[in-house]
Amino acid sequence: MSRDAFTGAFGWLTYQWFGAASYLGIVTGLLGFVSYVAVLKFVPAIVVSVVMLLEPIIAVIFAVMFGVSAFPGTSLIFKFLFF
Repeated sequence: MSRDAFTGAFGWLTYQWFGAASYLGIVTGLLGFVSYVAVLKFVPAIVVSVVMLLEPIIAVIFAVMFGVSAFPGTSLIFKFLFF
């Protein structure tokens, strides 16, 4: 469990990365939560809940489109669907 700024598991705790990690954790999380609540005024709650449930799937699709990751293997999809 190294605190190396680039390869360590706790590298975000260094002075160099703490501000960016805090911003990503607090500001974007708060902005996302407030956005979902604000959208509830204009869109039915079922639509908002479905969008929230689809968020991880959409994130995987974006990751594949931008070349950051690959699609999950068939064994993972099988486990997700049947267990």
